Amino acid sequence: APVVDAASLSGQCHTRCGRPGNAKYGGYCLTCLNRRGGTASLRPKLVQRQALSGRNVDVCQGDITLESAKAIVNPANSKLDHASGVAGAIARAAGPELFEDGDAILAALPDRRLPTGDAAVTRAGGSLQCRHVIHAVGPTWKGGDKGEPAALASCIRRALEIADNKRLISIAIPAVSSGIFGYPKALCARHVLDAVFAFLNDHPDTSIKTVRLTNVDDATVQEFRTALGAEQRPTCSIVRWVAGDANPEGDSDGANKQTIRVMHGTPYAAQRCASPGQEVVVVVDFCNLAWELITPFIDVDEQRSRLQEGLRVAVKAQGISGPDTAASPVRAFAVRDSETDARVAIAACASNKFDAASYERLVDAIHAAMVIGASTPGATALAVPLVGASTLAFTNTVAARAVVEAAWRLLKRRAELGQPALDVRLCEGPDSAFFVQALRTTFVIPGATTATKSDSGVAVKAEFSEPAALTFTGDASATAAPAAAAPPANETPKQRRERERAEAEARLAARQASENP
Repeated sequence: APVVDAASLSGQCHTRCGRPGNAKYGGYCLTCLNRRGGTASLRPKLVQRQALSGRNVDVCQGDITLESAKAIVNPANSKLDHASGVAGAIARAAGPELFEDGDAILAALPDRRLPTGDAAVTRAGGSLQCRHVIHAVGPTWKGGDKGEPAALASCIRRALEIADNKRLISIAIPAVSSGIFGYPKALCARHVLDAVFAFLNDHPDTSIKTVRLTNVDDATVQEFRTALGAEQRPTCSIVRWVAGDANPEGDSDGANKQTIRVMHGTPYAAQRCASPGQEVVVVVDFCNLAWELITPFIDVDEQRSRLQEGLRVAVKAQGISGPDTAASPVRAFAVRDSETDARVAIAACASNKFDAASYERLVDAIHAAMVIGASTPGATALAVPLVGASTLAFTNTVAARAVVEAAWRLLKRRAELGQPALDVRLCEGPDSAFFVQALRTTFVIPGATTATKSDSGVAVKAEFSEPAALTFTGDASATAAPAAAAPPANETPKQRRERERAEAEARLAARQASENP
């Protein structure tokens, strides 16, 4: 039965009541099983769900051998011998097809061993309700500094790739490596979820509509519930390739693929949810000309204070002693969070005018911050918010276009120089579509083929053409927004949020009045 804790592996009842457990009862003794509702209680049941763009990530509790998903993942070892734990339970429930296909897989390998971090698929058969069993070889825990997180993410990603290649709509995944391989349950839950979300975000056109994280024991299920609820992971709604060696079929193996994607969530959440050991996400953020962080996207007040101090140090290191002016060159700084070591690229931008010159300065500021972020050692992605809409005199539509244009300028140059792949993640709220609209309408792609795999994803192999110039109508001099008052001393975080909200509402009212006299 799919019981992976030490008590079950030693033959004890999973509840540690002192009686021996029974494999056909999921590792429980008959007394404890009846208290839980009998054998029907072992059928997987949904306990928590996160929905994203027509796809679901579910935490379920029950016997994975009773899963109705089209494929289940078997936490196998390199020899595919299915000795005990979840692997043993699946092997006992499977038919001879599983063993025949497994032998064929090993026979094709030089040393008859499936590498750690890889996965292979066999038929299911027997009493299993699924169609396929995907054998994922996870790592043995050796302290966490021997590449275990990357190996676990790799085997989960390979399992999802196999399911996607077979055009399956659902897959069930247990806590791979958390049994006799010793991977801590809490870390396992987080790293499996990170790998699942990374795959779904990289493949918005995948056939997989439901990922079920199925485990039988309460402790593991609770860890997955905690990991899923602790962080609202940003989810992807659209991807476009700017240049590089990607193709319209969604091949993600390009070494210099430059991509833009829209994510629903905050940039700092995108940074915190980066796949461990595989990607380095640098946030792009903004400050005013007095070197104060102005965006409302920092959702941890302590982090705001640390970044503000880091920005002050960076400004002083460049020999700047006072505030900038609107006539000063655009400046950008690399700032490090002293506690989490997170990297943030911050550009100074401010404008009270809705005109072409202010728009160009905004694009230049965003581009400068992106260049700083992309030059961070090991950087693989940038997380960029919808800047300008709440802090400057621009509409959401124009602000989104400015960010997309700055990203296009950066990625087009990187593609021309053959620089390593970079993923620009445009982060906005779950109910917003300004970035999606900007990506779909801002740039003309002459002669390009657009492959639409689903309503949630668009993939393009082409370079964007130069964007047409924006037209600003009305009297630009009449669109000035009211200047923000200096923040009071000893302002609390709550007071600061209320003040920023009031200032944003005042700017919006002034802009609307100027646009609709």
